[in-house]
Amino acid sequence: MGDLIYDANMYDGLNTKLADLAFYKQWLPKNKDATILELCCGTGRLTIPIAKDGYNISRVDFTASMLKQAKEKASKEGVAIEFIDADIRTLDLSVKYDLIFIPFNSIHHLYKNEDLFKALKVVKNHLKEGGLFLLDCFNPNMQLIVDGEKKPKKIAAYTTKDGREVVLKQLMRYENKKNFYDLPASIDKETVHQLREYFLNYLYPANDKRAALNEAFNSLDDYTKHPHKLLRILLDAAKLIFGYGRHLPKILQAGLNAMKTFKAASNFENNLVNEAIKNEIDAPYDLVKIDALIKLLSREEIEKFIESSQSLFEILHDKVLIKKIKEVIKHLIAAMRKNENSYSQSQIKGLEIGLEMITEGDALFNRLSTEDQKNLVLVISEIERDNLDYIF
Repeated sequence: MGDLIYDANMYDGLNTKLADLAFYKQWLPKNKDATILELCCGTGRLTIPIAKDGYNISRVDFTASMLKQAKEKASKEGVAIEFIDADIRTLDLSVKYDLIFIPFNSIHHLYKNEDLFKALKVVKNHLKEGGLFLLDCFNPNMQLIVDGEKKPKKIAAYTTKDGREVVLKQLMRYENKKNFYDLPASIDKETVHQLREYFLNYLYPANDKRAALNEAFNSLDDYTKHPHKLLRILLDAAKLIFGYGRHLPKILQAGLNAMKTFKAASNFENNLVNEAIKNEIDAPYDLVKIDALIKLLSREEIEKFIESSQSLFEILHDKVLIKKIKEVIKHLIAAMRKNENSYSQSQIKGLEIGLEMITEGDALFNRLSTEDQKNLVLVISEIERDNLDYIF
């Protein structure tokens, strides 16, 4: 909706209900001489009914069209209200109030933490000792965000006071997720697109690539379960032994753990397919069906899959370790190619794909600062677990 949400006629046409008025009325002071301050109150949707009940209420807004409309509505209703044109981040009225409230998700128009803290400090400075502050805010729901991205949804249709026919459709985009979760500023649309492509290419590839990946990684299963077999190849490399010494097995294991992520994703998908067949849940699969399938799996199993994915990102975040892992895997591939009679092409291919996966992931992470990399790992885990909490 963009800037149209600040159009007073649009606002009044969309917001005709007073379902929340009863909530605020139950918290009003018993003494009608008490002072009340409403911040971000639009066109007086709540202010005017409260003033009509005989309360001394002041209201603050920062939008000219809202203030103009509110004054006209108050005059029409015959109530005297103090209208204040001000920014709630810098408001200074030199007055203390018994009750201050910010209704109707208005606080979410402050997108930065520093702005939110400024507004809350303003509230503190204007609230009497023992006074009451009420805040209405949206509780983020991952499913609502995901559902909102599928297709535009009609949320309202009305005629404005000035005669405009309005139909509102809502479609959520990436920015919504970015505001709900504390994503680093450097995580822009291009980075999100690249992350998505990375997952689709290496963890959830198309069928034509999936067969080759499955064969390659299946052939490496014995090595991921018994890394000492690969370690024997490395013992012939004097440079690696001198460079990493007793840390060499740990580095190799970390590299194999990173490559296990594809296998974990593949197993997770196979389990979903098996549940769909067993429970006769037929395609096409929308989010409701997918959630139902996930719920048929054990939460412990899904947590292990999430931990596997997080392990890959944590390894990519460790620049020193990732450099060592790439060097060790490159040496492994070279050593195996020199002795191709002892190793199958699929085994070598598995390591090559694993190296590619780690290298591409490293390049993607290098777009971000070290701090942003750390925050990204935490946010991805938070989003995944929020969705699990919703499903279970």
